[in-house]
Amino acid sequence: GGEMAISAVATRVANSLSDELEYIKTDMTDRGLVIGELIENRNDYKLPEYVKYNKTEVYRVTAKEGRVADHELWISVMEEERYYYVVTMITPGRLGEFYTWARNSEAFQTVVESFKLP
Repeated sequence: GGEMAISAVATRVANSLSDELEYIKTDMTDRGLVIGELIENRNDYKLPEYVKYNKTEVYRVTAKEGRVADHELWISVMEEERYYYVVTMITPGRLGEFYTWARNSEAFQTVVESFKLP
């Protein structure tokens, strides 16, 4: 299993990309998840040249109530002239369910690299 979400926010409406990232982290906390240490940065995605900024971070995630163990939160942010795009994924971790993690991380990369201007 896993869960992926994609959002787009107009740059004229959003305060900043860092504010959007804080919103996502707050949403995860409100859902009962605890964002742990940064596992890695993924900077190997191939994106169109009109993407002015992109960053992908992977964090360890657990649940406040202990229901979620060894999961990861993937956050990819992209900026082009008119929009910020954010792709998030919660997936079982690479240490516990490697096959599921590998499949999900591949799907995440496909979604991010499929980014096209509307």
